[in-house]
Amino acid sequence: MATNNPDLDSALAQQSPTPEKSAQQSKPVFKEAERWNHPRSNILKMLATFWSFLVMGANDAAYGPLIPYLENYYNLSYTIVSLVFLSPLGGYTLAALLNNKIHTTLGRRGVAWISPGCHLLAYIVNCVHPPYPVLVVSFIFAGFGNGLADSAWNAWIGNMANANELLGLLHGLYGIGAVLSPLIATSLITEAKVPWYYFYYIMEATPQGDDPAGGLRQALFTKRSARVTWICAFFLLGYVGIEVALGGWIVTFMMRVRHGEDFASGMVATGFWLGIACGRVVLGFITPRIGEKMAIIVYSLFAIACGLILWLVPNFYASAVAVSFQGFFLGPFFPAAVIVATKLLPRALHVSAIGFAAAFGGGGAAVLPFVVGAIAQARGVQVLQPFIIGLSATTLVTGLILILGGYTYHVYYQNSVLSKIQNAFYNKVSNSNHDSDTPRNTEKFYIQRPEQPLIDEIVRGNEAGHYWLIFGEKGTGKTSMLVHAMRDIHGQGVVLLDAHDDIDVFRLRLGRALDFAYSEDYLGGWLSNREPRDGTALLDIERAMNSLEKVAIRHRETHGRPLVLVINDIHHIQDDTENGRRLLTLLQQRAESWAAGELLTVVFTSDEYRTSDLLRLHAARMNVLNVRDITVDLAVQSLKEYWLHAFWEEVPVETLERIYSMVGERLSFVDEIAKSRDILKTCESICERERRWFLKKCWILGKNMHEGAKEQQEYCHRHWLSKRRISKSPNSELPGIPLHKAQEMMTRADLPEKLNQMNIISIDDNDIVTASSVPMQSAFRAVCSEDGIKKKLKATTDRLNEIESLERTTEITMKDLVNDGQYEISKERGIRGEKNIRISYRKPLSYSSWSW
Repeated sequence: MATNNPDLDSALAQQSPTPEKSAQQSKPVFKEAERWNHPRSNILKMLATFWSFLVMGANDAAYGPLIPYLENYYNLSYTIVSLVFLSPLGGYTLAALLNNKIHTTLGRRGVAWISPGCHLLAYIVNCVHPPYPVLVVSFIFAGFGNGLADSAWNAWIGNMANANELLGLLHGLYGIGAVLSPLIATSLITEAKVPWYYFYYIMEATPQGDDPAGGLRQALFTKRSARVTWICAFFLLGYVGIEVALGGWIVTFMMRVRHGEDFASGMVATGFWLGIACGRVVLGFITPRIGEKMAIIVYSLFAIACGLILWLVPNFYASAVAVSFQGFFLGPFFPAAVIVATKLLPRALHVSAIGFAAAFGGGGAAVLPFVVGAIAQARGVQVLQPFIIGLSATTLVTGLILILGGYTYHVYYQNSVLSKIQNAFYNKVSNSNHDSDTPRNTEKFYIQRPEQPLIDEIVRGNEAGHYWLIFGEKGTGKTSMLVHAMRDIHGQGVVLLDAHDDIDVFRLRLGRALDFAYSEDYLGGWLSNREPRDGTALLDIERAMNSLEKVAIRHRETHGRPLVLVINDIHHIQDDTENGRRLLTLLQQRAESWAAGELLTVVFTSDEYRTSDLLRLHAARMNVLNVRDITVDLAVQSLKEYWLHAFWEEVPVETLERIYSMVGERLSFVDEIAKSRDILKTCESICERERRWFLKKCWILGKNMHEGAKEQQEYCHRHWLSKRRISKSPNSELPGIPLHKAQEMMTRADLPEKLNQMNIISIDDNDIVTASSVPMQSAFRAVCSEDGIKKKLKATTDRLNEIESLERTTEITMKDLVNDGQYEISKERGIRGEKNIRISYRKPLSYSSWSW
C-alpha cells in the first residue's frame, strides 16, 4: 500500500514553507521570452548583430578567393598557404575559454566593443601586406573576434521568441557577407587588377544588454550538461569545417580540377555562399514547422547528395549548381544546432555552453581547411569532395547522436515513468502509516461494519463508473475499512495518500505515493541535468495525473477493471484559499473524467460535512457513503466477544447498558473501551474529555466579556441557543434538527459548518444536525442543566448587544466628526423636575439636538 511514512509526514510538517514563501512558490514563474521588437531598444541591437555577422561572413569567405593570389604573392605551397585557415584556431580557442568570463564581467556591450576591435586590428595589419608570418598571426585576432560575437549573439537570439526564424536571418546575413566577400575580392583582383590586400581596405571600414550565466566548468564537466556542450561542439566543428573548407577551396578546385576561368571560378564561391544565405533565410521558416530533429537529418541527406554530384559529375556548370544547392541545405545547420542546445540546456548555461560550442565549432573553420590543404599538397586538390562527403557523413552521425539518442532516451524515460507508477499499484512493500492505525491483534477484534462489503468491492475496482465520497464523524472507522479491504488484496491496484492543506506537501505526498519525480520530462534528459520544472505545484500535480491516466488506460486494457486512488482526509484541503479551491477542482474534474471512462476509481474520505457540500455542486458521477455510528447490537456483541477472548470474562448486561448510555456506538470509543480493564472508568474519561473539548470551544463569558472576544462569542452564543433544544433528549439518543432550522436558530448560515469542523456537532448526508457523539450530547445536557446557566446566557446576550450598540454609535460619531460636525453635552431639568442630558450636534451649516 503506497502511502505516507509517519516520519516523513512529521518532517514535511516541520519543513513546510511559510505562507509568504508558499505563496511566492505557487505563483507562476514562467518568464516571457524577449522579442526582437520589444523592448524597442532590441531593434537597434538586432541590427547591430546582423551587421556583426555580415562582417564575420565576409571575413571567413575571403580566404578561399585569396588563396591562389596569396600563393603567387608569397610564393607558397598548399600546405603553407593553408596556415591562414589554421591560425584563427588560436583565436577561437581563446574565445572559447574566455567567452563566459568576458560575458559575465563586461556583458554584451563588452562583446560588442571587443569583437569589432579585434577585426579592425587584423584588417589594419592585412592592409599593410606584412610578411606572411605576421599575416598569419593577424588572423588570430580575427578568429578571437569571430568567436566572441558568434557565441554571444547566438545565445542571445536563441532565447528569443521565434528563435528559428531570427537565427535564420542572422546566419543569412553571415551568408550574404560570405557572398559579397568573394565577389568583391575576385572583382578587385581580376577586373580592377589591384593587389589582394586592397580587399582589406574595404573590410577595415566595416567593423562597427546582460544575462547571468552558469560557469564554463559546469557546462563542460558537470554531468549531463557536458554531453550537450561537447556533442554540439563537435557537430558545429564538423559543420563549420565543411562550410569554410568548401567555400575556401572551391575556387581552387574549380580552376584546377574543373578547368574553369579565374572569374567564373570565383563566382562559384559566390554561388555557394549565396546558397548558404538563402538556405538560412528560407529554410529558417520551414525548420520550426518540421522540427529541428527531422530538419537536420533531411538537410544532411540532401547536402550529401549534392556533394556526390559535385564529386562524380565532371562538368563545370553541374558542379557550380551542385555546390550552390549544397550550400543551400547546409545553411540552416548552425541555427538549428543552437536551437536544439537552448532546448536541452538550463538557461543559466546558455551563454557559456553555446559560446564554447560556437567557438569550438569555429575552430573547424581553421583546422579542417588546413587539413584539406595538407592533403591537397600530397594528393591534389581533387581530394576536396571525398573529404567533404566523409566529413558530412560524420557530422550527420554526430547529429543523430544528439537528436535520436535524446529522443530514444525520452521514449525510455516516459516508459520508465509509467512503469514506476504502475509498480506503485503493484509489486510494492507496504510502508503505510495506516498499518499502525489498529493494534497487532486487530484480527481478533475487528468490528465488521455493514458497509465493509461495499468498501471491499470499491477497493477491488468492481464499482466502476463512479467515484466515492466516504464521510462521517471522526472515529467511525472510514479509514480502517479501507485499510482492511486493501489488506485483503495485498494492496494490489490501490494507492492511498493523505491530503494536506499545503499544496506543496500534497504534491510531495502524491509524488511519493505514485513514485513520480517532478522533474522536466523533455527530450534532453539524456543529455542535460534533469532540473525541477519551472511552474506551480498545481501544474506538477496535473502532470502526475496525466501520467497516472496513461497507466490507468493500460491497466484497464490488460486487467479489465479500474485502478483505485484513495485520497484520505480531503477535508484538510481548505476551500477558502485560492490554491485549495483550484486543487479541489482539479481532483474532482479528474475523478469525474476517470469515472466516465471507467479508468480509475477515486475515493475521497472526509470528517466534515463541508466537503460533501462542496463536491455536490459539480458532481455528476459521485456516490456518497455516510458512515455513522455502528448499531447497538453490533457494538454490544463485539465488546462481549473481545472481553471473553482477552480477559476470559463476560461483561454483565447492566454494565453493557451503562456503557451504551454513556458513550453510545462510536467505533473509536468502543475500541478504546474494549482494550481497557476498567471499562466504566474509561467511559467516564471519554465523557469528561468530550465535555472539556466542548467547554473549551463554546463556553460563554457573560457580562464581563471583552470587546475583542465578540466574534468568537457570537457563534458560541448562537450555538447555545440551538443546543438547549438538542439537550432535551435522553443521553443515548442523538436528536436531530434540520440544517436550515439550525441556521435559523443561530441566525448565521455558516455557523453549523464551523461547529462541524470543530467536532462539536455532526451534519449527515440528509442535512440533519446532531451532537457529534453521545458523550458530546451528554456534555450538552449536563452544561445546560447547571444552575445559573440561563442568567449567564442572558448576560452574554446583553453584553453582545451592548458591544454592538457601542460599535454602531462609535461609527456614527466618527462619520459626523470627519464631516466637521460638533457635539455639545449639557444637563437640564425636565417638566416634572427630572434630570435630563441634552446632546446637541452642530453641522457646519445646520443645527440639531435631542435629549433623554
